[in-house]
Amino acid sequence: MVVSVLAIVAGAVVGGMTRRTLGGLLVRLLVQLLVVLLSVIGVAAVLNAQNQWYVDWGDLTGTNNHAAHASTTGGSAASALGGATAPATPTTKRPPLPPLPNPGERVQTFTVKGAASGLTGRIVVLLPDRYSDPAQATRDYPVLVTTHGYPGNPEQWLDAMQGAQRVDAAAGRGKVAPLLLVSPQLDFPKGADSECVDAPGGAKVETWLAKDVPEFVRTHLRARTDRASWSAAGFSTGGYCAALATVKHPDTYGSGIVLGGYGRPAFGGPSPLRTPQQKAAYDLPAIMRASKPPVALWVQSSDSDEVSYRSSKELGAAAAAPTSVTMVMANGTVHRTAVWSAYFAQALEWLGTTVPGFSPAAASAAPTAPASTPAAAPSTPAGALAALPGGAPRSTPPGFQQLPVSHGRLLKTTLAGKASGVIMPVWVWLPPAYDDPAQANTRFPVAMLFPGGDGADYTQWYDFGQPKLIAEGAAAGRISPFVMVMPALQVSKKLDTECTDLPGQPKVETFFTQDVVAMATGTFRVLPQRTAWAVGGASSGAYCASRLGFAHPDRFSTVASLSGYFVIDSNVPAGRTPAARATSPKVIAAGSNPPAVTLRNWVGDNAEEQYSTQLYNAFAAGVRPPTDVSLARGHGGHDWKSFRTWLPDVFTWLTGRLDRPSAG
Repeated sequence: MVVSVLAIVAGAVVGGMTRRTLGGLLVRLLVQLLVVLLSVIGVAAVLNAQNQWYVDWGDLTGTNNHAAHASTTGGSAASALGGATAPATPTTKRPPLPPLPNPGERVQTFTVKGAASGLTGRIVVLLPDRYSDPAQATRDYPVLVTTHGYPGNPEQWLDAMQGAQRVDAAAGRGKVAPLLLVSPQLDFPKGADSECVDAPGGAKVETWLAKDVPEFVRTHLRARTDRASWSAAGFSTGGYCAALATVKHPDTYGSGIVLGGYGRPAFGGPSPLRTPQQKAAYDLPAIMRASKPPVALWVQSSDSDEVSYRSSKELGAAAAAPTSVTMVMANGTVHRTAVWSAYFAQALEWLGTTVPGFSPAAASAAPTAPASTPAAAPSTPAGALAALPGGAPRSTPPGFQQLPVSHGRLLKTTLAGKASGVIMPVWVWLPPAYDDPAQANTRFPVAMLFPGGDGADYTQWYDFGQPKLIAEGAAAGRISPFVMVMPALQVSKKLDTECTDLPGQPKVETFFTQDVVAMATGTFRVLPQRTAWAVGGASSGAYCASRLGFAHPDRFSTVASLSGYFVIDSNVPAGRTPAARATSPKVIAAGSNPPAVTLRNWVGDNAEEQYSTQLYNAFAAGVRPPTDVSLARGHGGHDWKSFRTWLPDVFTWLTGRLDRPSAG
């Protein structure tokens, strides 16, 4: 911010000194441009410092090579687990297990009433591949209980942390045994920062995590019961929760994975722990020094992670045999899920090589039912799709891959556009109603949604619990069910064409408005009319949404913009010409033929979003009928942590504008 102030002062001084000549005018223009540039850099620096997005320029450009340094304190993992070995045979004497809520699906969501804690919460489970294969009917699996951050939800382990992809990749390479990934809810009441403690007079979240969740898993899934086959893993606040479960409950959890976590509770608001005794009960380094629990911990942090660095080092320093702590210091990385997801892959390999219950060798030695033995489990393989009562099986369309998701179905394809010649990934999410046998002939409205950032090869629209939000909103009648079509934003990180067919560049506009639309209408039960199609996005994706909506009103009737801008801002020369500028929504809406499109732009209420508000106001001032625009305010700033809080309003408004599902 000092840079911005100095730039403004310098601009005022130099501007006042220049003469009213052509040369003086050019000097003033250059100074003004410099002032704007330095002001933007200053604001970006402040936001980066507040949010810890990037450590340095190398981190921003992806050129850093953050070599991790591992060291072990205390005893060895073998001594921590007391020479434990995985059970040689599965548990065959258990009572029959209750049926799964979604037979044939790998992701199962349970609502559980904990007998010990009295809490009622959700548990999201990712089953191993082939869990429901009859040949695996007598096989039990190790359990990895994964704890989410704050704010957060169990789905973060499937979405932002890429839990399914990481586990499947490690198991497929023989680095870890196939396992049950169990993600419980930790915010009681909803939205509260519990820090996984038994709050005096409040929610007993430690009891839920240490007793109720394991008891539920053991009685509802084919899970091993020995502590060498149980581990807890978490990131940020969830990292503390994983460490707590392991250190304080070694009879259940033999090992733990701590990603960017810490050793003492760090409540976002007032702490419910008031007395020294209450606080001491959750001081993990002190507990480790006093009790030396027989557990193995894998702890990741960085000297650039202000949240976890010092506290993580304390965990390592507190270890004494038989406790074993493997510290992985990835210096130069910061406190974000992209870092933790990558290191989770390494942690899984540590589990497979260090913790007996997760050993691939133990998994390969696990007996399976003889071929002549009648199947004791559902006959639908977990990799297949369950047949719907009274209807055809839910088949995966050719060229699509099904991905784990908590609600509905998530599919991904790499689409080769016939009209555009562009090849990019596209994700499609189908709401639960899509597979309801009673709606087998129903067609659904569509929202084409774009990510922010560089938007190459990823989408953010199912990463933050959106499927759950939409499904629950539809069940409550607040949101009408719709199909999400989520293309990547651009063909490469360095080629920002702003969703516009620029001369000499990939025809991404044609890809989105022709190829993606043709794929959606030709593959899925969607409504074809423009009044059933919306387009939306966040940040740079919001520009794309308004650009496509305003340029193609024959396809899109509605635009949802999250902190968007309205003038092209391309990094290629062809995007900086007068002709390219004329394609901007701001120009189109103020022109001679404004589109019959409705747009709403959401902005946050903090200081950084004042600029977004100014951009919208400048745009809205020139809009002519029949274009209809409006501004909505949410809390927070220009980031997905804030955007996610706006989504209930976004989806309610969006589906209120679109045609509702109907037979066709």
